[in-house]
Amino acid sequence: MVQETDQETDTTIVPIPVPPPARTAAAPRSRTTGLHASSRRRRPERRTPRPGPRAKPWSSGRPRAEAEAESDFLAAFPPVHVGAGVLLRDDWGCVLLVKPVRRSRWEIPGGQVDLEEAPRQAVRRQLFEALGLEREPGALLCVDVVPAREPYPKPEILYLFDGGLLGDAEQETIWHPGGQQHDWRFVQPADLDGFILGLPLRRVRAGLAACGGGHTVNLEDGYARENAFLSHDDAPIGRPPGATPTRASR
Repeated sequence: MVQETDQETDTTIVPIPVPPPARTAAAPRSRTTGLHASSRRRRPERRTPRPGPRAKPWSSGRPRAEAEAESDFLAAFPPVHVGAGVLLRDDWGCVLLVKPVRRSRWEIPGGQVDLEEAPRQAVRRQLFEALGLEREPGALLCVDVVPAREPYPKPEILYLFDGGLLGDAEQETIWHPGGQQHDWRFVQPADLDGFILGLPLRRVRAGLAACGGGHTVNLEDGYARENAFLSHDDAPIGRPPGATPTRASR
């Protein structure tokens, strides 16, 4: 007879070996501070501001949105070239023309209006630089607005002043302080088309017609338009030359 006995099974849990975590390489130390490069505070990158069309004119007394809208509105304006010239005549009514050294064409004295300069100031400066004349321009004869077109991509506004009569004594004082050696001569009005053409000729003829008329002619591309007369005595626009001047109500 076989005797059965209960035998307990010995179950032992054997732990599985886990590999140690991999060690990362230490960050290099700084030679100057002795700290790790990763622990140093990074400086923010300096960014160059992008140039805009113009600065924003913020004002403490105006809302920001209003000032920004006005700035964008003004920035959309096209640049305008502003020039000024003067009509000088002798005792016989001939017109003074000059020819700069670097140009092949004749023109009336004048030029570009510089920064922080009024058209009258530009005329005084140009007369002295080109001819050595210290002369105050007279009445404004015409204002010519020229649209932009090739090869001139900018619109132009040109002022033409009356320079009065230049007698023989004053002609003897003409010299060239700027060393530009301008050539100059007096030309009969009927012979002007032999020296100047196109737009400058139309402008000069409009200025000659306005001399002594007491009004300023509004020109567009050298042509007088409707209601083109602006009185020197603040009369309403549209008064033809020769009419009785009436002071406008203010």
